Amino acid sequence: MKPKAIVAIVIVLILAVVVFMLNSGGPTAPAAKSYTVNLATGALAPQSGVEGGDIQAVVYSCSACAADKFVGFLRKTSDDAIAAAEEMNKQGYDTGTPEYKSVMERQAKGTMVAAYSMDSPTEDVTWVDMTQPEAQTIMTAYIKKCSSGQPRPCIPSDG
Repeated sequence: MKPKAIVAIVIVLILAVVVFMLNSGGPTAPAAKSYTVNLATGALAPQSGVEGGDIQAVVYSCSACAADKFVGFLRKTSDDAIAAAEEMNKQGYDTGTPEYKSVMERQAKGTMVAAYSMDSPTEDVTWVDMTQPEAQTIMTAYIKKCSSGQPRPCIPSDG
């Protein structure tokens, strides 16, 4: 293989890993992404899959999930990232083109997070691009909610 081809393959693999990590929420959101939330009421509901644009409630507990669940933060895919994915699927870009790189950047920046409290439900949440410094603050604030230690992630099967 030519060196340029190897470099192109390595870059594509790195971009794929970055996009996967950004969309999976990285280490701050283990298996706790299986809920959706009604923003107006704060009611949680199980979420079997994630569709583009759906709001995920990343849920934790200080003790038993059946007793004291709380939303650590919200996560969704931006409309621009959804459009970028649709564009990529439609166009079938060659991975070496500038257009492909532009679409990949739009997707990588497409995961949004927001702070949310079930105690004060509101539809007026402020979404922050996951690549911004404020996003890390939002995604780690839940750790302080448990005086007895580290919160544990909750999934619907936990109760």
